[in-house]
Amino acid sequence: MNYQCCERINTEKIRHNLLNRLYGQTTAVSQIMKTLESDMKNKLLIMYGGTGVGKTLAVSIILEDILKFANVYHYTMLNLIDLNASDLLFGLTWCQSSIVIIDDLSHNDLSAIKYFIETLITKSETLSGNLTVIINYNCDIMDSHFSSKCNSNFASELKNNFSDIFIEKSFIEFNQLDNSVLRKCVEHEMGNKKVTEEQMGHILRNFDVVRDGCKGVHQKIKYLSII
Repeated sequence: MNYQCCERINTEKIRHNLLNRLYGQTTAVSQIMKTLESDMKNKLLIMYGGTGVGKTLAVSIILEDILKFANVYHYTMLNLIDLNASDLLFGLTWCQSSIVIIDDLSHNDLSAIKYFIETLITKSETLSGNLTVIINYNCDIMDSHFSSKCNSNFASELKNNFSDIFIEKSFIEFNQLDNSVLRKCVEHEMGNKKVTEEQMGHILRNFDVVRDGCKGVHQKIKYLSII
């Protein structure tokens, strides 16, 4: 186990990478950075949006240089988190600051995640520490036509669920993407390989960006024999 603490993150590097690699989410990036740079001791970033819009990529960029530290935690399944685990307690106890990120949450996790956050805040405040919690929600819900889309009431439900958690909170919506953003995702995936307009048109016609965002771009262009 690495017993080093990360007490300060490189916000300028994170900002640069988010702006240059997270396409179509300028407003979300601005909100993320505003919260990360806040002087508040305890803060909660709640990111939400549909499939493929960049939430997971944003988390990956934030974690790039800090995941190795003892006080930085990344969970991908809520039910696997042990609030009494020695590694979690170590970071909260021995480090001045801690960062906890929980990925891939859904509407069904609202009550459970609230309890988890409340417990974390209590532990951090007892130890006079600083705590940043980032949670990542996919708000897609399958409708009667087997089409996934975000429930229009989801943002209100989120705010109501966390209304009695009295720390700095940011509710950050990731916008639905369009073909102009999908084009950038394809160009990024292709790297130095030139994509003709004919090939790009072929990709765009065979990709549902409203439903899938930029998720699966590599597999799609490979399937279409573009790479």
